[in-house]
Amino acid sequence: MAKKTRTPTATPLNIQNTSRGNFSLAEKLVSVLGRLPDDVEVLEGIANAVKEEVIAKADEQTQQQLLKLVDELNRLTSECSAHRSKLEKELAQAKLDSERLNNEKITFEQNKDVLKKEQAAFKSQKSELDKEKLSFAAEQNELVTKRRELEQQELNATAGFAKQNEASLEQLHSKKADLEKLLEDLQSSINAEEETAAKTRNERYRELLATQQNAFDSIAAKERQLIEKQTEFEVKECDLKTQQLRLAGKLSALQKQQKQLDTHAQELAEEQLSAKERQLSALNERLASANAMISARDKELESWANIRQLMGDRSPQALIDQLNQAQRQNEQLKNELALKPSGALQSQYDQLRNDFDAIEQDKLDLERQINELRRTAAKGAISVISQETQEKELRVLRKHKEVLSRAVDELESQVDDLVQRQSSQTAFPVMQVMDNDYLLQSQPKLEPVRDLKHFAQVLQHRIALDVKTGKELYYRLEDIQIFLGGLAMSRLAILQGISGTGKTSLATAFSRAIGGYCTSVRVQAGWRDKEDLLGHYNAFEKKYYEKEAVQGLYRASLPAYSDRPCVILLDEMNLSRPEQYFAEFLSALEEDSERQLISLATSPCPNAPKLLVDQHKLQIPQNVWFIGTANHDETTNEFADKTYDRAHVMELPRNEHRFKIDTRIAEEPMKFSFTSLIEAFNKSKEQYVEEIELVKEFLHPSNHFSDALQKQFNVGWGNRLERQLSAFVPVVLASGGSLAQAVDHLITTKILRQGKVVGRYDTTKDDVSQLLDALEQSWVLLGTDDQPAKAIQLLEKELARKG
Repeated sequence: MAKKTRTPTATPLNIQNTSRGNFSLAEKLVSVLGRLPDDVEVLEGIANAVKEEVIAKADEQTQQQLLKLVDELNRLTSECSAHRSKLEKELAQAKLDSERLNNEKITFEQNKDVLKKEQAAFKSQKSELDKEKLSFAAEQNELVTKRRELEQQELNATAGFAKQNEASLEQLHSKKADLEKLLEDLQSSINAEEETAAKTRNERYRELLATQQNAFDSIAAKERQLIEKQTEFEVKECDLKTQQLRLAGKLSALQKQQKQLDTHAQELAEEQLSAKERQLSALNERLASANAMISARDKELESWANIRQLMGDRSPQALIDQLNQAQRQNEQLKNELALKPSGALQSQYDQLRNDFDAIEQDKLDLERQINELRRTAAKGAISVISQETQEKELRVLRKHKEVLSRAVDELESQVDDLVQRQSSQTAFPVMQVMDNDYLLQSQPKLEPVRDLKHFAQVLQHRIALDVKTGKELYYRLEDIQIFLGGLAMSRLAILQGISGTGKTSLATAFSRAIGGYCTSVRVQAGWRDKEDLLGHYNAFEKKYYEKEAVQGLYRASLPAYSDRPCVILLDEMNLSRPEQYFAEFLSALEEDSERQLISLATSPCPNAPKLLVDQHKLQIPQNVWFIGTANHDETTNEFADKTYDRAHVMELPRNEHRFKIDTRIAEEPMKFSFTSLIEAFNKSKEQYVEEIELVKEFLHPSNHFSDALQKQFNVGWGNRLERQLSAFVPVVLASGGSLAQAVDHLITTKILRQGKVVGRYDTTKDDVSQLLDALEQSWVLLGTDDQPAKAIQLLEKELARKG
């Protein structure tokens, strides 16, 4: 940041010079930071002064700390500058608004002054008229007095003065008539002037009122225009948000569809590649055998060539003729020898006999070699013919492969066109694509769950290691056992805990470990009904906008996943109230499996997916669990009893437990069967009947624990809890857990939970203490040495809260 010039009295350099040699390093820093002014420019100078002077005299560690302080000071300075610029802009805008309002106020005051002046003029005119009225009243009084005098004169006339005063009386009458006429004229003129003045005053007053009203109307019109503009802006903003959400939904749907298409294409390419590789390997094997045969033939030809070199240019027939000739000569020699006398020639005969035997042996050897050569030559000819035949077959196969590849490409394009055409005609395009995906229509090979204890151990190691990402998640074995018991107890599970305890990871890792499918749904604030969760049907477009939840439910119904455990993950499910957007599922999950239906539209839709009931109803698959994660802060809602009573609630602790992961188990590709898992759950019920009865006896209303709950806290339970414990307890025991562990979790989450027993303000410390004693007294009925650690800890915490 550039250093700005300032007067010497305000520069940090003066502070620096005055503090040299007189104060310690800490005192300098305190003096510099303690005298921070409000001006941003001085803050910048102080930061530079601290950086140039104080840091230079500090040791390395202190320099690092001071550098951090200086960086923080620079950051605060930049934030102050940003806030200052923002405030300056807002102040300028406020000044403009204030000036505009002042101008309007001045105009209004001017109009008000004019109105006051006119009112004063009207008042003066009125006072003048009042004076004229008084004068007219005085004249009228005089006339009345004169009338009385005239009447008196008339009375006198009756006394004898009538004749004398007759003339004067006539004069007086004429004068009276004149005066009365004048009075009437004056009264009419006064009335006319009053009416004129009143009319003028009223007209002026109306004009002033109209002017004022126009001013008020103009201000109100401006305010209405501002309000209308603001409303229009808010409507546009809402429309833009709606359009953005719709586009985001379409984008996510397109991305999912693109991912599905990419996965489908990749799998198809892998299958085609594997088939081609198998064909190529078979051809390579055949080619290798042919090459081996050719090499053997070459060796035989080499041996044949060696023999031919030994024979020279003679043919086998010549050798045979030579041998026959030798045999004939041999016979002739034998005959001649027989005719000769024995004795001296006996030795020659023996020698010739030996030579003959040697020649016979050579003959036999040559015959064997000739036969071998003939067989070798025949084999060589056969191998050459076979190789030529194989080459021809290879060329034919290659041509067939090219033809088949073109045919497959054409069929794929036709299938894609048909799927796209069919998808455009259906109200559920994503589900229709799933119906046409052959990978989702084939059933994979699944592993059975035979023993729940071994399954829990395997599940712990498979959850702990994600082979693809290498991510490690450590959950205690008792948490896995409680989780399996919750799956057997309810189709809805709620995972609670502070942030970072692995609530979301447990749901996703569980579905990955068992070879199932997890559909993640991010719950939004403001959800009110099932359409926010599943999507909605547009009657105008005749199309259903399928959200992630409805896609996951339909996928779980298809053959590829119908016998595999699947999960619908409701992430942050209490951002809105589940009793509203999840209400239909809460009710449907209580029904029989055949009646667990969710209506997606009000009437059947043409060309609907094949697994929809009555072409518009979706049946909730039995192999689906709804797992929700929940945080508790100011942005979330508390769960109602309706949700808590139907769900399996689990509080996850911190993942501080570590163990050695068996990578052999974690890396083995396995998919477990949902049917075998349910059979293992049912088998555990038959195995632990006595333990189930012990728990029911422990919760019986006649025992101390249940009696204290009813009397002090007015808490009871019905048949649902008995059904849940009958499913939960045996699975926990079969998974390797203890009876105390199962019952402790059950009463902590179902009976002693927040708002039902603990966290209430209408109970006393004695009530909680009596309940704790009743729990310890009734616990002996279970016949276990382990204690309900969670329940005792919860009640002791409640005792501490009540003081």
